Amino acid sequence: MQAPRILPRVIRLPKELAPKGAVNFVFLTSILHEHVGELFTGRATTGCYQFRVTRNSDLFVEEEDVKDLRIALQGELPQRHFGDAVRLEVAHDCPAPMVEFLLEQFQLGPEDLYQVNGPVNLVRLMQVPSQIDREDLLFRRSCRGSPSRCARAQEGARHLRSNARRGHPPASPVPELRAGGRVRRASGNRPERGRDQQTVYRTGTDSVLMEALIEAATNGKEVTAVVELKARFDEEANINWAARLEEVGAHVVYGVVGHKNACEGAAGGAPGGREAQALRPPVDRQLSPAHGAPLHRLRLFTADEAITAEVADVFVQLTSLGKASKLKHLWQAPFTLHTHVVDAIRNETRIAKAGRKARIIAKMNALLEPEVIDALYAASQAGVEIDLIVRGVCGCAGHPRPL
Repeated sequence: MQAPRILPRVIRLPKELAPKGAVNFVFLTSILHEHVGELFTGRATTGCYQFRVTRNSDLFVEEEDVKDLRIALQGELPQRHFGDAVRLEVAHDCPAPMVEFLLEQFQLGPEDLYQVNGPVNLVRLMQVPSQIDREDLLFRRSCRGSPSRCARAQEGARHLRSNARRGHPPASPVPELRAGGRVRRASGNRPERGRDQQTVYRTGTDSVLMEALIEAATNGKEVTAVVELKARFDEEANINWAARLEEVGAHVVYGVVGHKNACEGAAGGAPGGREAQALRPPVDRQLSPAHGAPLHRLRLFTADEAITAEVADVFVQLTSLGKASKLKHLWQAPFTLHTHVVDAIRNETRIAKAGRKARIIAKMNALLEPEVIDALYAASQAGVEIDLIVRGVCGCAGHPRPL
C-alpha cells in the first residue's frame, strides 16, 4: 500500500496530546500501522511492515547518436521512477516469507537487502525543523530585492573587482556577495560590460545566478552558459533554465560529449562595442564558483592575466570543437588534473620526509581513484597531516594500511 504523496510523512501532535512545553511528532507510518485494518474491511490484518526500494536513476542516452541532447533527456526523465531496483530496505521485524516475496518482486538478491530497526527513510526527519519555532535549527534567512541591498551588492562587486586588479584580497566577505549570483547580477547590470560566461552544473528550480544571467542577456550582454544536462536529479531544472536562456538570446552549450562538465567557473568579458576589443583577453576577467556555492567552497576572484587567459581558453574549448590547449595554471580533467593532484600529494610527502611540516586538506564528492589513494597513504605514513572531506563513497577504508 502506497501512502499518497500529498500527506505529510511526519505529523506534529496537537498541544493537548503533548507534554507541557514539549513538541511531539508521529510518523505517518505509525498511524497507518494503528489503523491499517480499516483500509481492508472484512479481512483480518496480520501485520504491517515498512519497506523502501531504491532504483537506478541513471538516464541512458547515447549522446553520439542523438541530434538534440536536451530533447532526448526530456524523453528519458519520465522513465526515471521505473528504473531497475538496486536496494530493498525493510523493517527489522518483517517476516521472512514477506521479505522473500519482496525480493522476488523487485528481482533482487539477499545481498541487496537491508533490515532497518527504525524508520526506513530518515530523510523524512528533514521536515521537523520547519515545523517548530527554533530559528537555531534553520539556515539564516536570505533577504533580497530591496534597493538598498542591491546597491550594497553592486558596491561590494566594485570593491572586489578593484581589489582583484590591485592584487589585494578582500578584507572581509561582503554578506550580499556570498552567493555567486549576486556578483553576476551586479556585473550584468553594468552598461559597459560586454560579455558574461558561466558554467552551470547544479541550479535547482530557484537560482539567483540563473536569473542574473537571464537579466544580463535581456540587457544586451553577450551571455554564454555551458549547461550540464546530466547533473543527476537536476536534469529537469537545467533543461528548463537552458530553454529560458535561449529565449533571451544567450548562447547555450550542453557540455562535452562523453564527459560531465562539473567545474564551476565564471568569467566577465571586456567592455566596449568593437569586436576586436571584446575578443582580447580582458584584465578584469574573474574566476569564481557558480550559483551561490556554500561558504565552505573555495572561491577565487582574480584579475591575474595569466590565469584569466587560461579561463578564456577553457571556455573556448567548452564551446567549440577545438583541441584542449596546454594550461600552466589551471588543472583540468581529464587532461592534467589527475597527474597534478598525485604530484602535489607526493610533494607534500617529500616535505614531510625532509622534517618540515606538511599538510593536505581535500574536499571531494567521492574518493575511489587507486593511485590517489595510494599516494595519500604514503603521505600519511611519511607524517603528512591529512584532512579528507568526502561527501560520498570513500575507498580508503579497505586499504591495508590506516590513514
